Amino acid sequence: MGAVMAVPMPGNPLAYPFDRPGGDFVVAEGGIVQSGGMGHVEVLPDGPDGQPRVRLSGDGRFSGRTPLLAAGSNAAPERLAAKLSGLGDPRLAARAVRLPGLAAVAAGHIAAYGVLPATLAVLPGAAAHLHVLLVTPEQLAAFDASEALGRHYQRRVLDHPALPFGPVLFYRAVSGVFAPDGAPLAFESLNTRKDGGALHDEAAMMEKLGRWAGLGGTAAGLSEKLRGDAGLRFRLRFKMAEQ
Repeated sequence: MGAVMAVPMPGNPLAYPFDRPGGDFVVAEGGIVQSGGMGHVEVLPDGPDGQPRVRLSGDGRFSGRTPLLAAGSNAAPERLAAKLSGLGDPRLAARAVRLPGLAAVAAGHIAAYGVLPATLAVLPGAAAHLHVLLVTPEQLAAFDASEALGRHYQRRVLDHPALPFGPVLFYRAVSGVFAPDGAPLAFESLNTRKDGGALHDEAAMMEKLGRWAGLGGTAAGLSEKLRGDAGLRFRLRFKMAEQ
C-alpha cells in the first residue's frame, strides 16, 4: 500500500474538480507558463517498469515522460501546485483529450477534504473531457501518494481509440462509483452527454449523498462535517459499497 501524502486542503472543496484550462497547457513553478497547442507527442518504447513513455518533439525537458490521465482535479493548476510543490522539476505538460463512452463520475468514497472525488467509468452516450499529463517518475510518485494508492485508488492502464498517443495510466477508485439512483453521477464540468442524461456539480452530488445517507443538511454543512470526522467518512464508504 502506498504512502499517503499530506496535501494542503483546497480553499473551497465544493468547487471540485476546480478550474482547469480548456485546452493543452504547460505548467512550471508559479503556474501556467504556456497555454494552447503543446506540439507533437512521440511514443517511446515502454520503460523498464513496463509503463508507457512519451516525449514532446523538439523539447528535451519533456523526454521520457509517463502519460497519466487526470480524471478529476489533477489537471487543475491550483491542485497541481499543491501536489507537486517542492519537487526538483515542477514542469508538467498536459494534452486535452475527449474520450467518448467514458465519464468522470463520483467515486464511492469521501476525500479527506469532505467531497466526492472522481473516478473513471464506462458510460454510453457520454464523453469525458480530460487531460493527459506528461509526468516524471518523481511527479508520478507524488500523485500516487496524494491519491492514497492502494487505499483509495489503483493505478491502471487505459487504451482508448481517442487517446492521441496510445495507452495512458489512470487512477481507478478501489471503492467503485457512487450510484444512489442506480446510475453513476457524472461531473458537469468534466463530461458531455448526447443521451440527455444528467450532469451534476459537486454541491448537487453532496446533497444527493446527504439525502441518501439520511444526514440531510446543506452540501456545505455536510462537507464541513465530513472533513472533521474520519470515522463518518469510513462508515459512508462502507455503506456506499453496499449499493
